[in-house]
Amino acid sequence: GYKNFADLVVSGDEKFAGATISDTDIDLKLDIVSAASVHTITNYDTVSEDTDFENLSKLVIFENKILTDYNESRTNKVLIFDDISPQFTGQIENTNSQLVGLTTFTLTIDGNSAFLHTFNPSSISNNEITIIDHNFNTGEELVYSPTNDSQNSGSAIGIAATSSLAIGIGTTNILPTKVFAIKVTNDKIKLAIGSSEAFVGTSVSFTSTTGIGNTHSLAVEPTVATSRSIITIDNIIQSPLARKDVLVGLTTEVGIGTTSIFLNDIKNVSGNSLVQIDEEILKVELIGVGATNIINVSRGQMGTVAVAHTVGAATTILSGDYRIRHGKIYFKDAPYGPTGIGSLTTRSIFGGRA
Repeated sequence: GYKNFADLVVSGDEKFAGATISDTDIDLKLDIVSAASVHTITNYDTVSEDTDFENLSKLVIFENKILTDYNESRTNKVLIFDDISPQFTGQIENTNSQLVGLTTFTLTIDGNSAFLHTFNPSSISNNEITIIDHNFNTGEELVYSPTNDSQNSGSAIGIAATSSLAIGIGTTNILPTKVFAIKVTNDKIKLAIGSSEAFVGTSVSFTSTTGIGNTHSLAVEPTVATSRSIITIDNIIQSPLARKDVLVGLTTEVGIGTTSIFLNDIKNVSGNSLVQIDEEILKVELIGVGATNIINVSRGQMGTVAVAHTVGAATTILSGDYRIRHGKIYFKDAPYGPTGIGSLTTRSIFGGRA
């Protein structure tokens, strides 16, 4: 059989002594007896549910393939992060042999914020936002903040009433926190409230852009920003933060200041690992001290904030070394700072690109 768009060539090498053969057109007639697809289908999987409630899905387990959203970057452009090695301060404490030091650093590219841009809404014209060299792609998910992640004061931009039922957004007249870019030029973008709207060029119409603060921000969604980056420390590639396929759950409520967490199973939890409850990331310090299924944790890690959690809150174990959020990189452990005697010192070396 022949695959789609395959070339069918008829050739021959017969030779006749003393004869001249002129070019001849050959009519080829094919009878297609049957047709079948030769494509590989990869957008399906068999799943099962782990739940104790008939009308509630708690956890869906995929059997074979990992299905995930993806971001298509239609460019061969590589962006090199500025060196942050001089900011590393990690040192081993003499008293308890623990590594302490800075774990959070601002990422920049040629001095400009990486994965993050701020803008003044009063400068919006024709529903276009001007950001020099924004590096956003059409359909890319962005996180909008009218306060630049609580660093400034401001209110959300008003928009003409719109909705996106495909992603569960009802009618709204303010710009939501999750938006999608529509690239106009390298320096201009429009915004849509859904990825499908972005790809067909349907942008929101801004109605209120003045008197709501001067420093609003658009940042690449943390999971996308993290997965799009390659980070090295001392020429060793670091692992981006990711979920592990481990079933675990809360057995008691967790208050904002709680540092002792009770889980239904801790056999897959180790010291210095990370646990995510809802949107908060916690770092495990001790395991099984005082009770069987208890872990002692540090709250609000990797750019998250400590909040209260109820029994049944989504809980998972994380693995990885770093996470990028709102233009900053968060390391699980502090990179080593200067060590040595006098002027003979060494430190960890940073490398990174997007």
